[in-house]
Amino acid sequence: MGECNPLCIAELVEACMDHVNTPGDLAACALVSRLWVHPAQSRLFRAPYITEWHRFLNMLATSRHLIPHIRQLRIRPEDVATLARICAVPFTHLQSTVVILSGDYLPCGSVAALQQLFRLPTLRRVELHCFLNNEGEFASIWDQCAPNIKDITLNCRVDHPLLGIDVDPLRPATPSPGGILLQSLRMHSPQMLDSTLIRQNSHPFNLSKLKFLSIGWRAHVPWPNFAPVVRSIEGLDIVVNASAASLDLSAFPNLTFLRISLPFWIPPERRLAMLDQLFSTLSPANILETLVICPSNGVVQMDGMLCMTLDAKLSSGPFSPTLAVELEVEQTVYGGIWPFFSTLNARNSLGRTEGRVSWW
Repeated sequence: MGECNPLCIAELVEACMDHVNTPGDLAACALVSRLWVHPAQSRLFRAPYITEWHRFLNMLATSRHLIPHIRQLRIRPEDVATLARICAVPFTHLQSTVVILSGDYLPCGSVAALQQLFRLPTLRRVELHCFLNNEGEFASIWDQCAPNIKDITLNCRVDHPLLGIDVDPLRPATPSPGGILLQSLRMHSPQMLDSTLIRQNSHPFNLSKLKFLSIGWRAHVPWPNFAPVVRSIEGLDIVVNASAASLDLSAFPNLTFLRISLPFWIPPERRLAMLDQLFSTLSPANILETLVICPSNGVVQMDGMLCMTLDAKLSSGPFSPTLAVELEVEQTVYGGIWPFFSTLNARNSLGRTEGRVSWW
């Protein structure tokens, strides 16, 4: 009875391939045997790093069996013709895409191309960076897009806002029953194009079931208007800036995760006052489980007085005794400031996290 070659056992090949990361090594694996071709190509084209789009698109045109392997795609085309070619590819398993369009406006044909891409039924996550002519152009991009899209990141800017749009920040908004039913939304635009659109009856998003909301440091939000639209959120990622003064955390009864970034340009005493104001809006019945604090500039921003004051505030009401506090800093920074959190340390409630937290 002949022995089975371990290199021909599919399960072992798959397990070995999980430890091969570089494109060169994966391409070499595809040449070993027929059994190795599919797992190697699957990993090689799952999230391809593309520098020459014309070459890549020509390859897909002649080797269409590679298309089902593509799950993630970062698109930064040199012109609208290339964008149109990319979006016309019949991706069958694409789940996530990042689209970065350079220039001061969307060239003619860009909206139609993006519409075609965003209608792919397998698409779940979209990140869009672009400059727009007006809000109507933005809304058109999402026309008839895939209903399975659940996670959207926006970094869009409009140069010529439409006239006649009501932007009264004191008028509460109401959730729209139509549009894409999102679970996660990240808004990092220099201007609140995103919030303005969301407040219109014709906006493309349905936020009634939103679970996670992230607001970038350049975005200024009219919270009294916006908060009623996103009451369902369980995770919130914000920057302490001018618009945070109008944020009432009690508007989010399901909030369990909160990440706060502290901009370097705000003086320490001002940051502390803004945090104090923000924390005072928490309901005594809050269910917050995790609080992440991200200083912009290490120990320079997390001075001893700020740390000790935070330790005292976070160790008492309205915070739960079981609240987990995480400092998003380097290990060397953490080693210098953790002694200032004596109460949280005594409870074993203080920890460190590296890089941007991915709660969602």
